[in-house]
Formats: sequence, structure tokens, C-alpha cells
Amino acid sequence: AIKFTASGSVKVAVLPEQVGRREGLRVEVTDTGSGIPVDMQKGLFKPFFQVDPSATRSEEGTGLGLCIVKSFAELMRGTA
Repeated sequence: AIKFTASGSVKVAVLPEQVGRREGLRVEVTDTGSGIPVDMQKGLFKPFFQVDPSATRSEEGTGLGLCIVKSFAELMRGTA
């Protein structure tokens, strides 16, 4: 979110959460960036996914960040 929010704000909240008998944390990220079209959101956690795959896009990256975060969350018995 920080990388894609040129102006405005990014808010990260870490909250306690209990699911059944398990205690854990919920991490919420909210930003004022340009947003992601609804039809593109389903691909966010897939490897190498790019909302703008064109060679002229303004942001750099491989599209692995959210995929890696999701894998870490699942290894710790969480969800993304």
C-alpha cells in the first residue's frame, strides 16, 4: 500500500482477535491510494500478478510481495 500511495495516507492496525479457542492478531491496511478495480482484486495473491502489466507502468515490482505474505500467514495457520 505504501509503495502505491503517492500522496495521502496508509493506516496499519494490529488488533487482537479470537477465533474459537485460538487467539491471534488481525492486521488491517487502509490507504487513500488509487485503488484496485474489483475485477482485478481476485488476482492479488497470485504469483507475478500485476494490476498494470504494461511496460510503461510507473511502479516497479515482480508481483510476488502479497503472494509471499499470504504464504507466511498460512504457514502460521492464518489467512490472507
